[in-house]
Formats: sequence, C-alpha cells, structure tokens
Amino acid sequence: MSAPDEDNTSNHTQLASHFFGELLDSLIMDVASECHRIARLGLDRNLDDEEEELRLSAEARARVADSNNSEANSKYVVDIFGQTHPAVAAEIFDCMNCGRSIVAGRFAPHLEKCMGKKIANSIERSQRTGRLGVDARLQLKSTIQTIGNDEP
Repeated sequence: MSAPDEDNTSNHTQLASHFFGELLDSLIMDVASECHRIARLGLDRNLDDEEEELRLSAEARARVADSNNSEANSKYVVDIFGQTHPAVAAEIFDCMNCGRSIVAGRFAPHLEKCMGKKIANSIERSQRTGRLGVDARLQLKSTIQTIGNDEP
C-alpha cells in the first residue's frame, strides 16, 4: 500500500494540474474572444491591408491564368501589388565612352564591352598569376640553393 504522504502529493499534483489547465483555457478564450471582437467591429487596421493584398494577388493570378486577356498580353506587366512595369526597360541612354544610344536593359553589358573591363580584368588576372608563378619559382630556387650551401 502507498503511504499517506504519497496520496497527498498526488492529490496536490492533480489539483495543480487541473487548476493550471483551467487557467490556460480561460486565457485562451479571453484572447480569442478579444481578437474576434476586434475583427468583427473592424478595429484591426492591419486587416484592411491584408485584404487589399489578397485582392491584388487574386487579380494578378486571374490575369496570368487568362491568356486571352489583352491586358496580360500588353507591353506592361502588373505585379502582385498592382504596379505596372515594362517587360524590358525602354529608356535610352548615351554611352559615355563611345557615344552610342543604348536601351537601359542593355546598358550595363554594353559598358562592360565598350570600356573593356572584361578583357582588362582577364589580362590583369593572367599577368598576376604569371607573376606569382615566377616569384614562387625564384623563391623556391633560392631556398634550394640555401639548403644546398648549408650541407658540408
């Protein structure tokens, strides 16, 4: 048989567990009912933003799904926030190096080629590795000579 102290301890444990469970249920119900009241009365400012984003997202999905829609096939694409952006940047810039007019979407690659950055970087890199190779060989040769001179 169990001792009276063990029965008393298990009763206290059960009572504490029951009390904690009731307290937790009460807190959950309070938070849930308050959130429901705020949403029901329209007091939540974030709710309007979320509904607007959902509406725009649904519109964008419908536009993409409907391939016959003339707006979806137009030159400007509408993102999920309802903003329109051209498919390719159509603004024209003049190259500072050669003076040619270049479309904005191709301006960075043109500058790379026009100013020779790719070629210059490639040449510099190969020269640098070549120099390092020569320096390393000279250092190795001098080390071998030093070791050879130390031996009798």
